[in-house]
Amino acid sequence: MEEQGYICCYCERRLTDDDSHIEHFRPQSDPSVDPLDYSNMLCSCQNQLKQGEPRHCGNLKGNWFDPLLLVSPLDPACEARFTHTADGKIRPASESDDAARATIEKLGLNIPKLNNLRKKAIEPFLDETLEAREFSLFVTGYLRKSREGTFGEFWTTINFLFGQLAAQ
Repeated sequence: MEEQGYICCYCERRLTDDDSHIEHFRPQSDPSVDPLDYSNMLCSCQNQLKQGEPRHCGNLKGNWFDPLLLVSPLDPACEARFTHTADGKIRPASESDDAARATIEKLGLNIPKLNNLRKKAIEPFLDETLEAREFSLFVTGYLRKSREGTFGEFWTTINFLFGQLAAQ
């Protein structure tokens, strides 16, 4: 969790000790996978489902793995494969990116619960009373790792929508 700034490797929700699990990017059910290979271990949200809660991220992915259709959060170019909208939705950056589309679908990244949480994370950045300098400081502060080592939830969404505006 510490290495990931306490956000889920897939959806970027806040990770907690009681609502996270070790995610094997390449499933342990694959006989070629070393279950102790540290480079294959990530931290995902949803350790156990609460009744009525929709599955998503590693919990929904389960043993599914297709190297051609699953975008790795370990890929430095991962962020560029997706776009984010002010209503909290995530989409492939390119209509022809089948892997980004499959990743969103197989991980449930566009379920209403996550869309609503992303939308709530976006709302403070839409405050029209902030002056340009205040807005820039607000965004810059949000995108910086805290003293406690945490990133803001939905970091990539906020960076996509507001990162360039703060840099101006």
